[in-house]
Amino acid sequence: MLCSSDALYEERAEAVAGQLKAAGAAQVFLAGRPGNHPGVDSYVFAGCDAVAVLSATLDRMGVS
Repeated sequence: MLCSSDALYEERAEAVAGQLKAAGAAQVFLAGRPGNHPGVDSYVFAGCDAVAVLSATLDRMGVS
């Protein structure tokens, strides 16, 4: 889970997400509204559809 400010996301989210995946992270979440951040699999923010986020996460994990 990446938790930071929008300014830092713009500067570092792609690199950090890549490092997390290289270290074995299966999924990378970002605390904030969706943006163009390669390597981020899902976004969690106030007002998001939590059921959809969790359902998509379970789908990616192969859990039925």
